Amino acid sequence: MPNTITPHLVANAMSYTEYKSLVQNLFDEGKVTGPHQSESLHNYTKMNLARVRRHEKTTIVPESTSRLARGLQRKLIFFTISEGWCGDAAQTLPVIQKICELSEMLEMKVILRDEHLDVMDAYLTNGSRSIPKVIVLDEETLDELAYWGPRPQPAEALRLELKEKDVSGNHTAEALHKWYAADKSKSLFAEMDTILTTASNVVNG
Repeated sequence: MPNTITPHLVANAMSYTEYKSLVQNLFDEGKVTGPHQSESLHNYTKMNLARVRRHEKTTIVPESTSRLARGLQRKLIFFTISEGWCGDAAQTLPVIQKICELSEMLEMKVILRDEHLDVMDAYLTNGSRSIPKVIVLDEETLDELAYWGPRPQPAEALRLELKEKDVSGNHTAEALHKWYAADKSKSLFAEMDTILTTASNVVNG
């Protein structure tokens, strides 16, 4: 575990519900999470709040994932780095939270990236502060068991392919959100299954 993730930080991190409320309350005030305020970030947040509501309403956790979540014998924390304007976070965190709600042995805790750059910098993606990042911790020891992010592997492969073709950021974001709509969280669930299996083998073994 990087020494940036301390017991104090974990204890004071937001629950998923608190994080979602913060994003909504700031939006209602015309603001966004983080130090940078702009119309574009506010518009991203508006779209993300709609995505979150859709995922919360429509997501059904597969039986394989449910079985793994309910089979855990030791509590895990999905320690998450995010921001409210992040499109990938809106597409994935509500789904991961649905998994956490299936078992008392799972809990999501959230910190904001730009308030905790020392933590973020321990989990860079190719040198970039890409979010979200989910670090799976043993609640008792805070040992790191796995980590995930910033997006499912097929989505990341698509992003890299578009980057190589010099596709603009806006068109890349549009293509990624189309990918999320078509995938219907199947890739995310498969990757969460792998993480839960790995974590279960460590803490239950």
